[in-house]
Amino acid sequence: MKITKFDAYKDGGTIEIRTDEGDFFIDHRLGTTTDGEFFDQYPSNISAKKLTPSKETMDGIIKALEGYQDVFYIKMVSHLIETLKADA
Repeated sequence: MKITKFDAYKDGGTIEIRTDEGDFFIDHRLGTTTDGEFFDQYPSNISAKKLTPSKETMDGIIKALEGYQDVFYIKMVSHLIETLKADA
């Protein structure tokens, strides 16, 4: 799995991870009832579907994040890796 886009929204911290194997949005909107849940697109989109990534997919996301190089997001990516590993 390879990351093609990584972004964070100013809505409280929703994270967008686009890969060559699929798109993942981790919900961290302010006041959300689905904090930390994965979606296939931005969580408030009417057609957004909640995802339950398999262990294999989570391992792929973590590995892709570990190899991701972007100075702007380095601290966020490091924190996300720690969080995802703890939840795995």
